[in-house]
Amino acid sequence: MLCPLNRCSTDPAIIDGADTYTYQECHQLCCGIVQDLQKRGIRKGAVVALRADTALPVILTLFALWRLGAICCPLSTRLPSIHAQLKQISATHFVIPKLNGKSQGTCELDLQNTATYLFTSGSTGRPKVAIHTLSNHLYSALGINSYLKFGPTDTWKLSLPLWHVGGLAILFRTFLAGGAVVLNGPATHASWVPTQLGRALDHPTNYKSILIGGAPLPPELALKAAHLPLIPTYGLTEMSSTVLARSLPLPYRRVKLQNGELFVAGEVLFKGYLGENPQNGWFATGDLAAPDFTILGRKDRLFISGGENIQPEEIETALLKIPGIQNACVVPVPDLEFGQRPVAFIDNLHASKELLSDLLPRFKHPIRYFVLPNYQGKPDLPALALKAKTLMQS
Repeated sequence: MLCPLNRCSTDPAIIDGADTYTYQECHQLCCGIVQDLQKRGIRKGAVVALRADTALPVILTLFALWRLGAICCPLSTRLPSIHAQLKQISATHFVIPKLNGKSQGTCELDLQNTATYLFTSGSTGRPKVAIHTLSNHLYSALGINSYLKFGPTDTWKLSLPLWHVGGLAILFRTFLAGGAVVLNGPATHASWVPTQLGRALDHPTNYKSILIGGAPLPPELALKAAHLPLIPTYGLTEMSSTVLARSLPLPYRRVKLQNGELFVAGEVLFKGYLGENPQNGWFATGDLAAPDFTILGRKDRLFISGGENIQPEEIETALLKIPGIQNACVVPVPDLEFGQRPVAFIDNLHASKELLSDLLPRFKHPIRYFVLPNYQGKPDLPALALKAKTLMQS
């Protein structure tokens, strides 16, 4: 298929405050980036990492790379270091997105090409790399667009980072429909995590629809936001973003329950994890759900804070690298703004906990530290979680 940006149209494609970029301009800028990437030796199958910190150049560079048949891996700017990520994906190139002038060309996309390597949030303690085709992203967009009746006169706020599958999904949805992605300014649609919703309550909005997901929506927050056009959703990286809207499966997705666990499949299901066997058939999400597909919680210890997956074992491992800490246990505590936040029990409160800054992104740092009780055997996690909640309230 033709690249969605490959339109001879003066309709807006990207809106950045007072600056508007038409589809024709974006296509020409994208062609200019393609030429620059070709000069750098980037060809089909190249694994290209890029820092996803400047929205307009990143958007156009992504589509330029897909036109070349390259595999894109947008990297978070919140990570302490990218060296481990570059090694894990065996990157052949590292690109700092920038504009390179305009050019001409007709560009098609091969939907079966591997398009993205996306780091998961690390539900097993160490992030895995999910592999998606362009077809996965396309069908993900078609399903939500059909559900929302999103069309060429609509706009979508780029409210999620482009190193998340949710941020990439905004691009595919909008450009496939011929709408406009809004970097700054008002829009008709948005995708938020509950933390963003809480911060927006005091600001007037005129959205047609707001997809809310990434974490459970606290009942108190839902009540405060009852005047907004919220659509509760459930999704995951492995399914190219959104799977359920108001607990109903979107087009091109299939869901089933097996022993209370949610399994998913469909055209949006990823190819598998890098370095592991290909994914076929049904994928076990690790999430527990009711018969009506209401999500009940995780099978493991993972919890979500402000839309980010937090795995306690990852934080514990980092804490144990700090001199003076020999034992650590991390549990979640309720938080009105972020849903849940990590709290750590450690055996040495005087250790230099500031060293975590070199080991973990800030959102994974415990917000409080308490003395770890002595245990015979493994710590009692439910008891510690209750103790942490009580201590936080005192």
